[in-house]
Amino acid sequence: MLSILVDILAPVFLIVAVGFVVAKTIGVKPEALAVLAGQVLILQMTMPAAVFTSLIALEHDMEPDFVTSVVLIGTLL
Repeated sequence: MLSILVDILAPVFLIVAVGFVVAKTIGVKPEALAVLAGQVLILQMTMPAAVFTSLIALEHDMEPDFVTSVVLIGTLL
């Protein structure tokens, strides 16, 4: 269980750290960075529901192409 948790959290922390470094490098102000971090957090919190829906459809062979298309369109809207 701990191994799976580490496998999931390590890339998330790496992505967030790289995002902060890139933002700092291009000169984003700390106030804007806090707003950006909040927006990124909201986006990341909404993604697992869409991803898991597609994974479940793929795992159970329940029209995964259609489900992925619906998730993609819903994300774009």
